[in-house]
Amino acid sequence: MSEPSPAPDPSLLAALRWIEIAALSLATAIALATLAVWLVPGLAVFAPAGWHAMRPVTAGWVLVAVASLALSGPRAGPAARRASVILAWLLIALPVGVLLTYAGIIPYPASLPARPWPPTIIAWLLASPMMPFVSARSGWRAWAADIGAICAVAFALLVFGSFAFDVVEFTGIGNTTYTAPQILCCLVLIVLVAVGRRAEVGGLFAPLLAGGRGTRLARITLPYLLLVPFLLFALQHKLTEVGLVSGAQAMAIAVPVLALGFAATVFWIARATNRVEQELRQQSLTDSMTGVLNRRGFDTVADYVVRVARRNGTPVTAFFFDLDGLKGVNDAFGHNVGSLLIRRFAELLVSTFRASDLVARLGGDEFVVLAAAPTTSLATLVERLKAAVADTNASGVLPTPIEYSVGYSELLPGSATDIEKLISDADARMYAAKTGKRAA
Repeated sequence: MSEPSPAPDPSLLAALRWIEIAALSLATAIALATLAVWLVPGLAVFAPAGWHAMRPVTAGWVLVAVASLALSGPRAGPAARRASVILAWLLIALPVGVLLTYAGIIPYPASLPARPWPPTIIAWLLASPMMPFVSARSGWRAWAADIGAICAVAFALLVFGSFAFDVVEFTGIGNTTYTAPQILCCLVLIVLVAVGRRAEVGGLFAPLLAGGRGTRLARITLPYLLLVPFLLFALQHKLTEVGLVSGAQAMAIAVPVLALGFAATVFWIARATNRVEQELRQQSLTDSMTGVLNRRGFDTVADYVVRVARRNGTPVTAFFFDLDGLKGVNDAFGHNVGSLLIRRFAELLVSTFRASDLVARLGGDEFVVLAAAPTTSLATLVERLKAAVADTNASGVLPTPIEYSVGYSELLPGSATDIEKLISDADARMYAAKTGKRAA
């Protein structure tokens, strides 16, 4: 059974909508501007140098890709989604067909506009295989889309690297048959939107949109890990080009800086993860209402306390407390007052016993205190708590007084009694004391 994808953060989804609109609008504007320059030659004087390197056919592909993504949005109906898939397959079939014309397998119609250069076709084929399955949520289609998205991201990074280091072999053939920057820009924008869709529907990219601290850490560190190597080595490349340092010197500086940066990122993630883990552990072991240990936390620590006491030959005492008449308080004053009594009683237990003693709320209005080697007599501890409760009741800070019953049991050195029997005996004595009150 596959692990369910984390739910997307609504605020991130809202931001993603705006990013998609901006990216698709920009890609559309570039494609329409290209078509305008080709269809109206007089506009060429207003176009940037080299704008004609983007052919009309390629501009048409961009518009088809934009339409496919627009029709595959989260609110699209079945008909729109089917049209999106048809357009996505068309985006693969058309470049393959043009590539076959270069191979001489099929003729290229003379009536059509000039065909794109082979580097452009190859770039498009690297970026578009995920498009037919961009909205798939499960099965082999989802895996195909995720793998295609990874390949598309790798292609986008290759494009950035090619321009950063002036490697024309990866973006074209020589200085004439190259892939125009505006084509690569459109492809990167389309990849960005497609990856966002994959993150939205689940799969490998889902953590990018999920809530939680772990994914926030990923979103913070991912841009650094992706961009810093490019920026650092691009700077090294430029310094080498202008002759300020040799290639070996630049590399000797860049590698340690990059290694230290990655090490700092790892240590930062480790500290943040440890902090989150500590908070989660604390939350799992403590009672959210009172702040004392919960049943799980008590069970986790109590066995260790008993083992240490047996090894040291010291006694352990368990006190079992139960608030009297809490149901009547809830009925008469409401559950908020009942919760207030529970919280205040927990505070009194913590202040009465030592910091080394375990105070836990087992559930409802039941509390247990485990005191190893108490330095004060049991009767004195019980009287001290009784006085603290009486002072609180007399202060008038509570709408109704705190009333409780208590029982305690000792685990003496050499006894074979386990912690469960110790708590059970204290509980039985508490119940006997409560029954005695009712009989009186």
